[in-house]
Amino acid sequence: YLKTHNFIRQILLIFTLISFGLFISPAAYYLGIHNLRFFSSISYIFYGVLTVIGIKKISLLFKNKSKTIILLISSVLIFYSSFLTFYTLYKRAAGLDPTTPETIWTYLPNPIIEGLQLLQYRQGNVMTGPYGGIGMFVPIFSYKKVYVSHPAGTPDFEKKQSTAYLFFSGKMSNEEAEKFLNENGIDFVILTSYDNFDPKIIGNYSFLKEMFAKPSIIIWKVNDF
Repeated sequence: YLKTHNFIRQILLIFTLISFGLFISPAAYYLGIHNLRFFSSISYIFYGVLTVIGIKKISLLFKNKSKTIILLISSVLIFYSSFLTFYTLYKRAAGLDPTTPETIWTYLPNPIIEGLQLLQYRQGNVMTGPYGGIGMFVPIFSYKKVYVSHPAGTPDFEKKQSTAYLFFSGKMSNEEAEKFLNENGIDFVILTSYDNFDPKIIGNYSFLKEMFAKPSIIIWKVNDF
């Protein structure tokens, strides 16, 4: 790869190495972001160049059949990537099958969308259940920050998931829960039909006031501290 002094190749290599270096470093923790944000699609150009060079090197091992080997390896790679693409599309389309179990990935009830949109013009962060996956939809429909969401977009995901579990399972005292919400600037708590927690437990926190309730979602407003 570095045999020829090509400026663009060198830039691609340096950019990719820096991305990986930042990914494994504690920089994301200090910046308050997820380390996957250090990856860029530019790195895929570097991987593509390496792939082409690798195919050419392998083909040179078969002097009389180099073109055939290039065509064969390229065909296998294209076929494999196409298979993964169509398989993914098929799995997504499975959600349209009436026999597919209803999950947050196959159906999002209108009351949940309505409840999230209700928060658009209100100030404060949002707390959702640690396992239901609804946290990913909060920024989409309400433009609000959420305490715990998808693992790829949540710094210290396991720690935050465990803390959220303690809150929703009622294993925090009233004072501990109030302090936790205050420290994280959380003004709204959301529980949906996809979360396996008892709403009565959340209702026991004295500082929460129910502001929106429908069969598939309940939203509580945190009283001013």
